[in-house]
Amino acid sequence: MERIRQTDLAHDARYVFRTNEDKLRVMAAEFPELSSFFDAIHQKCPQNLFRRGPHASAIQAGPLPSYQENASSGFTDVIRRLFEQHGFINLKSDESEKAQKLMLESVEAVIASAVPVWSDYVESQPFQPLMSNSDFLSGHIDLLVVEGGLIWIWKIKTAQTSNRWLHVQLLAYAWMLSKRTGIPLEYFRCGYLDHECCKTFIPWEQHYKELEFYSYMKRDEPREITLALKPRLKEMKSFRGNQSPITALTHPRKVNSLCEHPAFFRLGVKYKEDSSKPQKKSKQISVVRVNNRTSTSPKKPLVPNAKPQPLPKPVPLTKPKTLQEQIASGCLMAFFIVSAIFAFVGFFNDWMMSEKTYVPPQIDQEEIDSIVRIEEPKIKPYASSPPSRSTGNRFASYQAINKMAAVTDVGRVRFGNKYPVIGIRKSATEISLNEIISGETLTVEKYEDPFFAFQWSASDKLMTRINAPLTENILVEVNQEFGLAQLGQSQVALLKLFPKVEPLGVIREEFADIKGFAVNEERSKIAYVRADGNVWLGEKDETEAFALRQMCIDPMSEVMNVGLFSDNKVVIGWTSGEFAIYESSSELPIRVIDSLEEGLTAFAVSPDNSLLVAGYASGLVAIYSLTGPEQLRQIRNEIIDPIFEIVFRGDSEAFAVVTENGEVITFGSSTVRLSTETGVSETERINKLLRSLLQQLKTN
Repeated sequence: MERIRQTDLAHDARYVFRTNEDKLRVMAAEFPELSSFFDAIHQKCPQNLFRRGPHASAIQAGPLPSYQENASSGFTDVIRRLFEQHGFINLKSDESEKAQKLMLESVEAVIASAVPVWSDYVESQPFQPLMSNSDFLSGHIDLLVVEGGLIWIWKIKTAQTSNRWLHVQLLAYAWMLSKRTGIPLEYFRCGYLDHECCKTFIPWEQHYKELEFYSYMKRDEPREITLALKPRLKEMKSFRGNQSPITALTHPRKVNSLCEHPAFFRLGVKYKEDSSKPQKKSKQISVVRVNNRTSTSPKKPLVPNAKPQPLPKPVPLTKPKTLQEQIASGCLMAFFIVSAIFAFVGFFNDWMMSEKTYVPPQIDQEEIDSIVRIEEPKIKPYASSPPSRSTGNRFASYQAINKMAAVTDVGRVRFGNKYPVIGIRKSATEISLNEIISGETLTVEKYEDPFFAFQWSASDKLMTRINAPLTENILVEVNQEFGLAQLGQSQVALLKLFPKVEPLGVIREEFADIKGFAVNEERSKIAYVRADGNVWLGEKDETEAFALRQMCIDPMSEVMNVGLFSDNKVVIGWTSGEFAIYESSSELPIRVIDSLEEGLTAFAVSPDNSLLVAGYASGLVAIYSLTGPEQLRQIRNEIIDPIFEIVFRGDSEAFAVVTENGEVITFGSSTVRLSTETGVSETERINKLLRSLLQQLKTN
């Protein structure tokens, strides 16, 4: 029988603070301060101080600690087995509480979870550069463990968490818990872990003195505040303190020893709660588990030995007004309100008449006709039906189909929408039409005018080309469907390029400062990378202009590019190989993908938003699943040259990789490769049609 005591905390989010009372009595006998602190939290935990001041999990600072691998191995081995047994692989944020509860009930050394900690300005000496006099540093510890005469502060790493700044969060937790309990820092150890990784370090006092802050976020101001330029991960300094073993302890504590325990609230004065809105009272329950039955024990007194507070001084009453005085006062107030309303309406109308209304940029139709060509290829469309959608695991079935000969110029490739044909920009005036499976060239279309990009029509009957001169004055996005053109001194026009050039909106930005960009399918949002490495996200308003905001990103290295998918998700890729995925409205990433290797050169999201394909300078192709369980496939030895471009087919069943030397390699799922695997299929029938078509082209 184990007694789990829990309290619901209504802080900036919902937390459930839990303690295992039986373990606490036995395991924490050396640290009675923990028991009294936990008891005070269960009885009355402050709320409003967790709604203002720096967020411990959003502070970015150096230097890095001296990490030690796989310390406290008995504890970590049990944790990992539980992770595997309960499917906590690449743990999601909403599963964190479930994992904490499981560890508290199943792991002997765990005594508490979701432990709230805080310190005010005076107590937070190392973090005072981030705070005002009225701010509080605060946070919630995932797991608290007592093992080997030490208190271990553990962070359960989720899939959305980056490893880079976890040491700052853990340092803040150790500092705050030491202040709240009076236990010296020498008895604390910090670490983070997941199903495959475990790193620990000692929070040395000298480390706090050497902290260099780069940025932080406040709970009441959810926007990153930058203090200094963030170095790349490889350039960050490491703290080189006393290289003692992680479990070494200079002065072991004696059982039932007690140092001077500070007041629950510093100086015995309770911090003021905001009385302007009602407080949601914390739910406080003592839970006893006996044969899977739950009972509730009575609450304890709020604070033991609390001194009574003096009553407030009486306020003298004023003489009430007569009825005539009240009527006169009300009439005067009504007169002033009506006068103010009329004045405001008149001013607003004058302002609206004088304000210039935005007019989208106009492009002359003759100019469009001069730069866009819509022509029908010489080959005739052939009757067929597209292959049926793969019902198996498409993620695992992608394989290289063929390599097509290198071209003289960097090739741009586009899959046909209806037939298994791929168009390759063979040169500035040629498009080679190739069959996907065999790579066989059906024909080469030649044009008089040089062109930069092309697109198929929905029926594959027409080919739209953008002439090369246009691209000298615009920035074209990765998919070559949209472009940015300079509009005046400090504005940029977003253009739709196919099937004809159309203006979509305006960005108030210097054209030369934009390095790359992406547009969502609805054409209502744009994300772009500036030359300084910052990423901006914009949403179109009623004036056809984009309202922009800077995204809070971690510059692990140079941003390679940015993408938009599923209408509200942003993916950012760094040259170092890391990826981060954000909801368009969120400040923190919902998923972080660690680097496989340096040298990310291209990436693309599949049209059905299920896959992310990345290409590297080494020729590596990596495929990540964006839906369901997180999966990764690596395809090596198919390509040896740096990857320049990745293009998907419209149904996501095939994609092509273009190398820097112009070689084109196609990859297909089992549906596309069905003919080679079974010998008889719909794809084989299409291949026969293609061979017949090729024969007709040769005889004509």
